[in-house]
Amino acid sequence: MGVKGRDGFEVDWTEANKILRLPDEPLGALADAEREMRGNAIWMSQAEEYRIALSESTEPFEVMSGMIGWTETLAPRRSHASLFTALVLISLLPDAIRFYRKRDISDAILLDTFGDVDVWMRHYQRQHGVWGLSVPEWLLYHFTCKLFKIGRLQFMHTEWERQVKVFRNRASDELTVFPEAGVRFRADGLVDGMNCIYDSADGWVSELRQGGSIISGHATGPDGAADGELTELDAAQWELVLEAGSPVLDVHIQEGGRLDPEAIAASMAEARAFYAEKFPELPVRAFVCTSWLLSPGLAHLLPADSNIVTFGRMFRLVPNRDDEAQLYERVFGDKQPDLANAPRGTSLQQAVHDFVAGGGMVFGGSGFRLLTNESS
Repeated sequence: MGVKGRDGFEVDWTEANKILRLPDEPLGALADAEREMRGNAIWMSQAEEYRIALSESTEPFEVMSGMIGWTETLAPRRSHASLFTALVLISLLPDAIRFYRKRDISDAILLDTFGDVDVWMRHYQRQHGVWGLSVPEWLLYHFTCKLFKIGRLQFMHTEWERQVKVFRNRASDELTVFPEAGVRFRADGLVDGMNCIYDSADGWVSELRQGGSIISGHATGPDGAADGELTELDAAQWELVLEAGSPVLDVHIQEGGRLDPEAIAASMAEARAFYAEKFPELPVRAFVCTSWLLSPGLAHLLPADSNIVTFGRMFRLVPNRDDEAQLYERVFGDKQPDLANAPRGTSLQQAVHDFVAGGGMVFGGSGFRLLTNESS
């Protein structure tokens, strides 16, 4: 590999692009940016400093945040400032390749995973008219080998963050989801603040009681909304299987491809086998996903057999405070569109417009799919 790692900042773009597979235009922009960087001692020194810090720090995202802030000061003076973070990230590629080789991870997964660089460089170019790299914080997961694309989906081993507890009936495998105590809900059962709507008059706060022979809490329905009344479970018949802090595989969907149900199922099966083989030290209890694709509103405005609705049904929704911004961005290209003038060129755009205009509500959803009970 022609990109130096810990010994210095140097890129052989022919070798690097065997992994990145960038078209000529963004590849040329990166090479031009590197030449400009080498012509400025301060820029070069900072690039090397950030490269070392990202590879050695226990808090690389703090380093990334500082680098992004510093890069913003370059913008008025350097024509290729938008590519500074991309150059630094790409300088980590040799370390990533060594990690893949050590874990005996296939070249197919290596190439698929780093294909995201092209996706997010194109995203930046569409938004700003010049080449750069959108969401470099997201790409840091790729270059530090925390995220892998396996088939259609991307996966990252992490700890679940949702403030809920999932109980399973020992006999029937039925699941009950209780929010943890202290979460404020609106009268409609959605988390207070969902879509920036608050309910100061009729809102309520969740309770969860464990101990003795009874577990009681506010059961949640298929849409992730919680019941204001308490439900009681016989502790002898129910076991806790998932909670905040549980080890999970966080599922992400790379833009630009179909959500074919067979491809999704195959991707999850391959990911389960991949982590068991390559990372046996990492336990996994569930697949989890937080995405606009899990908005329960989509089931009301799209055909029941649509790929989006089918994907959403794969996950059991849980309470989660979000808004419509990501869904609007993915559907209309704008986080805050003027719906009256928003594009309606696709069936999805038209369906979302009609649904919201009729009083429907869309927002990002969050859910899980237990590995031990994949039919749930």
